[in-house]
Amino acid sequence: MARRPSAGSGRRGVARRAGLPHAGRGWAARRADGRLPRQAFSIRVRLRVRGRLPKARFRAPDNRLRLPASSLPRRLALANNEAHAQALGQLDREMARLNLDGPALADRVRAELTLTESGYPSLARLASKLFLSERTLKRRLQAHGTSYRNMLEAARYRDACRLLTRTDRCVADVSTRLGYVNPSAFTRAFRRWAGIAPSRYRDDR
Repeated sequence: MARRPSAGSGRRGVARRAGLPHAGRGWAARRADGRLPRQAFSIRVRLRVRGRLPKARFRAPDNRLRLPASSLPRRLALANNEAHAQALGQLDREMARLNLDGPALADRVRAELTLTESGYPSLARLASKLFLSERTLKRRLQAHGTSYRNMLEAARYRDACRLLTRTDRCVADVSTRLGYVNPSAFTRAFRRWAGIAPSRYRDDR
């Protein structure tokens, strides 16, 4: 199963953890997330990780192995300096391709802030998806002159306008769909964005 890093540990931490299943005796994962269905997780693999994998989640958004930070200093049983150098080079190229700094990061966050059945992704969820810590994500957005809160409000305004003009939902339903505790809170927010009440905005369109 392909493995991805958990949030915010840097390229060397990523490379060190990528081979931890080959660390020999003593390592133990906290959880494994996999895109494949449970049926694809073969009996052979289950026996191999028995006792070292307390929890497993199938059909997950990403392939990911979660390990305690205390495992990072452990030397790999099959450590290979040449393979390590190649892995670091590959990670450098991948990070350069992603270029998740400044405008590129803001654009990525903006694209991820889409309204789903469960609402908008939280800051923690976004940070995890971008392989950053929450603190790092907040700091980088702040350096770009924005914040998760501001970008979430912009996404809500965008979707409020869409729901008011392209659907027959009442204002109360739109409020609930956008995650507001009550229609009054939504109306106050919409007045702040557009200068008019949501019902007036709909009538004018």
